[in-house]
Amino acid sequence: MGTGAPEQASDSLERTSDGLERLRAL
Repeated sequence: MGTGAPEQASDSLERTSDGLERLRAL
């Protein structure tokens, strides 16, 4: 879990950022 955790966290952050941008666009 040590090596996979950071990558998953970054992916989740990117997804959340994309979601926020979409909400702002609306």
